[in-house]
Amino acid sequence: MDQKRIVIIDEQLIAAIQQEVAEMPRAEGPRQTTKTEAVRMLKPAILEMLKKGYSYKQIADYLKDKGLPISSVTIAKEVPSKKTMAKTKMGVKKLVEGNKSGSETLAEDASAAHTIPLEDEEV
Repeated sequence: MDQKRIVIIDEQLIAAIQQEVAEMPRAEGPRQTTKTEAVRMLKPAILEMLKKGYSYKQIADYLKDKGLPISSVTIAKEVPSKKTMAKTKMGVKKLVEGNKSGSETLAEDASAAHTIPLEDEEV
């Protein structure tokens, strides 16, 4: 029979480690980030490029040339243009208005679609 081995750790050791970590300087060298975070950090610049008429593909190509290989899809997802947001809002409005299922809201339809019966309930 496997028995779990219990290890006792002194709370003073934990407190000492916490104190040392709090006093540590920031790590040297460049901070690493994800592509999504990079796009979020560059959002103002990307919006400026969109205002100037650049496409997401052109922005992605520009960033790739600068050493930041990010797809146009990632950029568009994280920094939607006003035109894209307007189209999305119109699409949602049409979807809500076109909802003929008899429920009050689209949200009710969505929550009903994701309802999982409990073990006791019949499907």
